[in-house]
Amino acid sequence: MSHSNPSGRGWPRVVDFSTHFSGPMASRALVHFGADVVKVENPRGGDGNRQVGNPFAGTSDVHHALNAGTRSIALDRRSATWPTAVAALARWADVVIVGARPEDARKRGVDAETLLAANPELVYCSVTGYGDDGPWAAMPAHGLQPDVMAGLVEVEWHDGMPRVPASYQAHGTALAGIWAALGIQAALLRRLRGASGQVVTVSIWEAALSWMWREAQAGLNDLPSRPSFQAMGSRYRMYPCGDGRVLLICPIERKYWERFVDIVGLPESYRTVGSWERGADYGAGRDDETAVIAAALGARPAHVWEKMFTEAGVPAAMVRTVREAVATDHAHHLGVSVPVSLPDATYTVPLTPVAVVPVDGDHPGSEEMAARRRQRGAGLTAAPELGADTVDVLIDLGLHDLATELAASHI
Repeated sequence: MSHSNPSGRGWPRVVDFSTHFSGPMASRALVHFGADVVKVENPRGGDGNRQVGNPFAGTSDVHHALNAGTRSIALDRRSATWPTAVAALARWADVVIVGARPEDARKRGVDAETLLAANPELVYCSVTGYGDDGPWAAMPAHGLQPDVMAGLVEVEWHDGMPRVPASYQAHGTALAGIWAALGIQAALLRRLRGASGQVVTVSIWEAALSWMWREAQAGLNDLPSRPSFQAMGSRYRMYPCGDGRVLLICPIERKYWERFVDIVGLPESYRTVGSWERGADYGAGRDDETAVIAAALGARPAHVWEKMFTEAGVPAAMVRTVREAVATDHAHHLGVSVPVSLPDATYTVPLTPVAVVPVDGDHPGSEEMAARRRQRGAGLTAAPELGADTVDVLIDLGLHDLATELAASHI
C-alpha cells in the first residue's frame, strides 16, 4: 500500500467514523496538519455536532469549528452495501478513527479486527469512554461524566444543592482527541519505518485523568496534594485593580520579587522578606502582606500594571476572557484563527496551536519562519454539507455502481 496520496488532497488519508467531540477533535488536528479527512456520516442527521451549539449557517458553530477542511460522505450502516463500502474505505485509508464502545464498534462492522483484515497496514484509532476492556468498559460516557469520575470536577454548593462550577468545561472529551492525534502520528511514523498495521487506543476517562497527573502522582505514592492556587500565598494570587479588573501576580523568585516591590512602591523593607532556599517564596501565611499589595495595586488600572510589569520582566497578567484573548493583537499576530468562506457567510475558525513549517534548503530566518507559521490555516475549506462528497469518494474507492445508485437517488 502506498504511504502517499497521489490525489494531492493531503496525507495521511483518514476515515473518521466518530461523532461528537473526541474523534472529531483528532480529525480537526490532523486536518490542520495537512490530512485528507473523510467523515462517514449517518444520512439521517449526520454527525451529532451538526446539531450541537449555536445555530449557524444552517447547522451549528460546533460543526463548523470541528469539521472545517473535512469531506463528508453519507452512508447508511443498515444498508446491504455498508460492509462493502466500509471495506473499501479501510483499504483506501491510512488511518481510521472510530468513537464507540467495543461492542458497538463490532455491531457496526468497524472494529479493529474487521478493518485490519481489509487493510493490514491500517492505523486503527479507537476512542472510547473508559477503555477497550475492564470493569467500566461498557459504561456510557457523556460529556462531563468521565471528568467527574477522574476527579477533575470540584463540587460547588449553592442553596444546599451541589453543582458544577459555572466556568467549568469538560476536559476529557477534548483531550482524548488531542491524545488520539498524537498516537496516530506515532503510529504513522512506525509504519513509515517498516512496521505493519497499528492500533491506537485512548479513552476519555484516561485523558481526563492524565490532565491531573500531578495529583495522580501524589495519590499513587501517598504524597501530599499540591496546594491549590487559592492557598499559595500573597505573591501568587489575583488582586483587584483601580479599574475593577483583576491582575494575577507571580513574583515568587527573588529577582522578580525585588523588582515587584520597586514597581509597586512597597516599603523598602519588603525586598528582603522571603525564603528562597528552594528557589521560590509564594508568600504563604502573610495576610498582612496581602493587604498591603492589594492597597497598592488598587491605585492603577490592571492594564497599566500589566504593561509596567511586562516591561520589567516581572510575571503578571490581567485576567482576560477567551473572547478578549482571541481579539488581542498578539492573537492576530500569531494567526490563531482563520476566516473560512461559505456561499452566504464567512466565519472564523480557531486553529490548533501547532504549526508544522517545512524548511526547504537553507533556513529562511526567524522573520520568514514566523510568517510561515502564521499561514498555517491558509486554504482551510468550510465544513462540508452532509454527504456533499459521497459520490466523489465512492468513485475514488472504485464503487462506481454504488456511486451511480446514490447519485440517482438524489436527483
